[in-house]
Amino acid sequence: MRSVAFALLACVGCVAAPEPSDGERASYTDHFELYGVSPAQAAWYEAFAVEYEAWRGVTVPPTRVFQDTRPICPSPECTNNGRLTVACSAVDGDCMPNLAATLTDHFGVMPLVFRNGMIEVLAGGVGHGDLLDYELDRAVDLPGLVDDETYQTDLASHGSPSWVFTVGYPAADFVRFVVDTLGPASGSRALEVPGDAARWGELGDLAGALEKWRGQPATIGRMYRLPLVECAAANRIGLGASSVPTMVPGILYAPDLAQLVLLGRIAVGNFELAASDQVTISVTSTIHASPFFRVESCGDQDPGRFVASEGTGATVSGRADLPAGRYFVIAGSNGGDAASAERPELVSITTGASP
Repeated sequence: MRSVAFALLACVGCVAAPEPSDGERASYTDHFELYGVSPAQAAWYEAFAVEYEAWRGVTVPPTRVFQDTRPICPSPECTNNGRLTVACSAVDGDCMPNLAATLTDHFGVMPLVFRNGMIEVLAGGVGHGDLLDYELDRAVDLPGLVDDETYQTDLASHGSPSWVFTVGYPAADFVRFVVDTLGPASGSRALEVPGDAARWGELGDLAGALEKWRGQPATIGRMYRLPLVECAAANRIGLGASSVPTMVPGILYAPDLAQLVLLGRIAVGNFELAASDQVTISVTSTIHASPFFRVESCGDQDPGRFVASEGTGATVSGRADLPAGRYFVIAGSNGGDAASAERPELVSITTGASP
């Protein structure tokens, strides 16, 4: 197994996690055998597999997920009858990066600088959190980091998290540009062997791709990420009031959100605006805790900061003018325990200017 400098390995945290008990049974979806995973979380993983297959044009192989529990591994490589194995901690918020890493490695081998960038793209989650509302610097020397040893040395010498902002996130932004331009399959193929000009298609070669990338409009934060699950049909809600299932602890990837504690209990739904309109969102906590929400775009437009985290009692609301497009709302409350894990939040979305 390769060493990983930026994204976590699939078995990080296995040593401290408990063994599955004899009475602990797996749950199953079409793609997964799951341990320690709630029904709402299982639906999230399954939606990711379905959306990933449609995006990448591949078939996701049978995969086992051991969440906050030690994996049952019949071999040092943690494989079993061709199934992939993911071990992760929902408490630490590394499950989506680990699942993305497992699939990325299964379908090809990339230099770490692009491999870890691809993981950042696929992990979804919050696109531009409280700490990342500024333009990414595209001056990074990506060709100089294609060698894995050089990449790891550079990381070790500069340290994280500052290195992540100056190298890791711009690299992910470049990866997103490549797969958007060439398509996921051809883009991944180019990133696997960046020195092979024949793989770069209309971008010419790596140097040409970098030049065109740097000429693109500036982006902020993690806007390069693909919110595959957040914007999936499985999580679509309409205008009006909807009860949206919540997950405890949070699966949503939010590495830069200052108030990460708020994501201990989250619900996600997406909605469409056919035309520009004023949108009012309110969230009511079913466990009478302090609710919150934030709105992100499913596309390339930046709606600006549309966040509410202070309300009266168990309800919070906010209003913003949004252009036409599809959006997802992250809602939830800053509390909850295992008993309330599957209880929904009530999310109300209405349009029309206030009088």
